Amino acid sequence: MSDQHCCNNNTTSCNCCKATHQVVEDLNRAIHGESYNPHPYKHIQKLDHYRVLREFGIKDPCLQDAVSLLLSIGNAQDHWEYDLVEETIRVLNRYLDMQAEDREGAAVRAG
Repeated sequence: MSDQHCCNNNTTSCNCCKATHQVVEDLNRAIHGESYNPHPYKHIQKLDHYRVLREFGIKDPCLQDAVSLLLSIGNAQDHWEYDLVEETIRVLNRYLDMQAEDREGAAVRAG
């Protein structure tokens, strides 16, 4: 066995990891009932931003862009991280502007 403890590898090969995993499973069953499926996405072979957007039901284009930008940070080099966060903030600010415009428009239409 390597010097690195298996807990750092997110595996369930040692007893402490198995016990922790079982506690999490038991808690999820207690919260969600016996119909709880610990692996609802086991059939998914490729997890990309398209799948995340679909599975979480994110339909607004601004929010889709923001999520995609944040997810891409994991693949970005360090010098791009700041730029991606800045762009995400710009996109989210546009989302907020559009929401405010829509509220104002609804208020005007309502009279």
